[in-house]
Amino acid sequence: MECKKVANYRPITLSAIAVSIGIVLAGLTVKVGIAYFLLLAILAVAVVVVTILKRKALILIALFATLGFLSFSITYFVRSEDAVYYDSAYLEGRIEQISSKAEGRKRYVLEDIKLNGVEVGGKAQLTINDDLEVGDVVGALVCGSTNEYNPFDTYVALQYGKNIRHVFNATYAEKLYSTELDLIEKIRVKITDMLFEYVGEEEGAVALGLVLGDTAYVNRFAKEDMRVSGLAHLFAVSGLHIGFMCGLVYGLFRLIKVSKRKSLVLVIAVLLFYGIITAFPAGVVRATIMALCLLFSEIIEERYDALNTLSLAVILMLLFNPSELFNISFLMSVGAVFGIACFYRPLSNLCTCENKIVKKGWDLISVSVAANSYIFAISAYAFGTVSIYFVLSNLVAVPVAGVIYSVLVSVVLVTLIIPTLGILLVPLKYPIGILTAFSGLIASLPSASVEITIPIVAGITYAIALMFISKFNLMKNKIKIIVFCSLLVLTALIIIIF
Repeated sequence: MECKKVANYRPITLSAIAVSIGIVLAGLTVKVGIAYFLLLAILAVAVVVVTILKRKALILIALFATLGFLSFSITYFVRSEDAVYYDSAYLEGRIEQISSKAEGRKRYVLEDIKLNGVEVGGKAQLTINDDLEVGDVVGALVCGSTNEYNPFDTYVALQYGKNIRHVFNATYAEKLYSTELDLIEKIRVKITDMLFEYVGEEEGAVALGLVLGDTAYVNRFAKEDMRVSGLAHLFAVSGLHIGFMCGLVYGLFRLIKVSKRKSLVLVIAVLLFYGIITAFPAGVVRATIMALCLLFSEIIEERYDALNTLSLAVILMLLFNPSELFNISFLMSVGAVFGIACFYRPLSNLCTCENKIVKKGWDLISVSVAANSYIFAISAYAFGTVSIYFVLSNLVAVPVAGVIYSVLVSVVLVTLIIPTLGILLVPLKYPIGILTAFSGLIASLPSASVEITIPIVAGITYAIALMFISKFNLMKNKIKIIVFCSLLVLTALIIIIF
């Protein structure tokens, strides 16, 4: 096939890119009636034409771009609401989740909500002074708004990804009554209570972030230190955590002489349970799909390909919920893995030292640089800042966090069954404290975080430049380097101009 001469032909990856393009095109035109229907007609004609011509690559592009276009359209018309502002409204709802309770005002997510006695769709975010708990049904006089669905607004897209359609503020909430917690809520509350009891308030909050990705109790200074030092991903349950979980559980089952096939099946069950406990954030869904593919490949004894499984995860996630494409957590999770797939191996091969310690250290550096190759642009676009010492901080902190995480999860699982063994969590207070202090130390270094804002167009040209220089582009190196440098210059010019 002709495209094999230009790029490493991967139908699944091509399909994932096409789905993403279709979603973006729908997002750009859905509010412009003529352009939307014209584009839809063009895509339909393209599918028919390329099918007749029997060009496989073009068929994939046209078909999956159309699927992405349609999936976003359906989601948009189902979710689309006009922005409604409330100077004063009476809100009722059940607290489903505590978003922030570290200091100052508290933030909660409410489900089963009513506004002025009328049931409304979606969930509500309520910021208030009161201390409330999961399961409480509350009423409050609020001001705020129902957000209009705008996928290109990163904050709104993130909220809608959690089905939070309403954002309110209040000074006081009346607790109407308490409801029975479901099984998952009981487990999360029990884990939170045991960590606070045995590890302490500050370290327990960090431990909860490591285990469940729940940063509601982590104070803003610790969060900021983690972000500036490039370690915020430790609080975002995703591939790193799923990888540790797989290794821990599989190793444990193999240690007690469970067969390989049964161990893999049990790991799958544990991963699904862990996903439910963490409420399946984008990173966990992506990592779980990839982990399941890895485990399945082990069962059938076939070769595992990270890029293909990443692409499969992207297709499944975007067709099910196309709004994820505009979710920063999703973009950073996918970007990190894509960067590793593209650049980890070439970077790792640069070190030919036979010393195992040096080689392991270089491999950690290679993973960090590869993962951040794409995260750099996403972070600059979304947050306007870039961590400078991410390589140093990850080189030291990731192995330590891996050990802490493995022990934490092991003890937490055992303690859920035998509560008296929670005493085993006490010694973990010290390494968690050291990890927090280390992130603070890195964050205090000169120019630890640099402010830089990248327009979305510059982010796209930068991403294309990296894809062009990757090992999956089979063009001659001279051409790859020339185009890569040209795109980087174009990216720099766009940043300077805009």
